Amino acid sequence: MSFNARPLDLTVGALLVGMSMTCSLSGILTAQTAYFYKHYPRDRCFLKTLVAAVWGLDALQQVFYMATVWGWLVEKKAADIDGHPLLLTANIQLVINAVLVCLVQLFYAGRVWTLSKNSIALTGISWILIFASLALSLTLCVKSSTVKTAGDLYTVSGIGISLNAVTAMADLFLTGALCYLLARSRTGSTGTSRLVNRLLLFCLNTGVLTT
Repeated sequence: MSFNARPLDLTVGALLVGMSMTCSLSGILTAQTAYFYKHYPRDRCFLKTLVAAVWGLDALQQVFYMATVWGWLVEKKAADIDGHPLLLTANIQLVINAVLVCLVQLFYAGRVWTLSKNSIALTGISWILIFASLALSLTLCVKSSTVKTAGDLYTVSGIGISLNAVTAMADLFLTGALCYLLARSRTGSTGTSRLVNRLLLFCLNTGVLTT
């Protein structure tokens, strides 16, 4: 079935809903970023740079996401999806998002390396999943840029499904590894256990949300 034969709520409508959700998450990220810089001014320069990079990349990909939705809805290209090529802004947004996800996951992989006392196995699996996700993202970008119209995107749907699966696996593995390592680090004291429980809750919340 061509894209034109599908109702807009199943095509561009889904894109609009996705943009609304990402805008909400971007607002949360902005609030967290402001909180970090206000309450932790003496943190390492590396962490400050990482937070700034994550916020900047997220804001940039949000701009291109909005530009994509603008092209389909405001410029009315969605009226004939089969007759229009995939918008360039969509591919740019995909690449930026891939770099952003890779950056955040590599940071957590570094935490796995530290907490596991330099475990090559745990860190190695993390790196394999992370870079497999990045490779699939770039492959999807290249493949989707070669299709003649947006209606032909079904030809690369397999890559998209694989990308989502591998990215989710990476998030779940990192979350599970951090929870395991934190739980193992309990010393029995009340203060340490309370701190570990808070960190476990943080890992679970962030890991489940991104997955």
